[in-house]
Amino acid sequence: MALSGLDIFKLLPKTNCGDCGVPTCLAFAMRLAQKITELSECPHASEEAKATLGAASEPPIRLVKIGGAGPLEMGDETVLFRHEKTFCHPTGIAIQLSTADDEEQLLNKIKDIDIHKVTRVGEDLSIDLFLISHDSDDKEKFLNIINLVKQHSTKGIILDCSDQGLLRSGLELLKEYRPAILLRKELTENDIELAISYDASLIISAHSLDDLSRQSEEARSRGVKNVILNMESNNIGHQLQYSTILRRSALRKYFKPFSYPIFTYIHNENEYDLLANSSLGICKYSSIIVLPKYDKAMLYTLFTLRQIFLFVSRYSLNWSRYGLISLFRYCTKKSILYFMLNPCFLQRLVYRTPLDTQQ
Repeated sequence: MALSGLDIFKLLPKTNCGDCGVPTCLAFAMRLAQKITELSECPHASEEAKATLGAASEPPIRLVKIGGAGPLEMGDETVLFRHEKTFCHPTGIAIQLSTADDEEQLLNKIKDIDIHKVTRVGEDLSIDLFLISHDSDDKEKFLNIINLVKQHSTKGIILDCSDQGLLRSGLELLKEYRPAILLRKELTENDIELAISYDASLIISAHSLDDLSRQSEEARSRGVKNVILNMESNNIGHQLQYSTILRRSALRKYFKPFSYPIFTYIHNENEYDLLANSSLGICKYSSIIVLPKYDKAMLYTLFTLRQIFLFVSRYSLNWSRYGLISLFRYCTKKSILYFMLNPCFLQRLVYRTPLDTQQ
């Protein structure tokens, strides 16, 4: 049962020192009860308070990191809408690498992705992750791609491999890199053992919320701390609905099985739908989106959209005109009228209103 502000206040030092950034201990206790701050902000908290309030004061969405040096951070959020608080962890963008592709082309692609950078409004915008998929019969090639990414990039890596022995070999190469494992099937005992042994995050996939809740709870109870949620759907409307339910359940209901970042793999080959779905993921709660192809023009649009959310949260800007300029540039080049007429995205872009219904 959640502790009230007064319950928390009784465990605080009651010195009203202000070192936490709040004038009084009572005000800090109220913020702690609302999950908009953390106990670590109070430098004078006793061991008893830390033991009692530690779990209760955790952010409703867990902080998860992927990568070694300069990892991608996601989660650690306390508000539903980005304009309610500075949005510190924008959506990570990953590019898929497939073992079915030519190895020389893959090497050139990895090098190009690693150095690809867009400087906009004084900020450097770039791709965050690689998703390495084993979708051929060449097992050695999967390990070769991992080594190529390690040699030519410092970006985080997500492994997508159904062969458990090959997956373990890949994780051996990434011991110090904090990788993530994308599970395409039901969570197993072996998946849990791999995640714990190699300090890897588990991306749990499901086709229903009940199944996702069950698998997430099992992983958490077995000691897996870093979990990412993947609700699989090829329908953009269903994807929006699932993401909203996951985020609202974590932030409004404090439902532990859903208290993790959200992963979205974009399946569309059609570039119109690909852009629309990717934009929806950035606007509506995805912590990671995976693109099946490397398109610099599309990436510039997504970088701009992602950056706009940061500006909104920092300065409370009405960002519609800034976003529309970039989107029209891309749409003029690609003639993507379908995307511009997408009602889901346009409503959020122009009116800055939530698509989900307040409950």
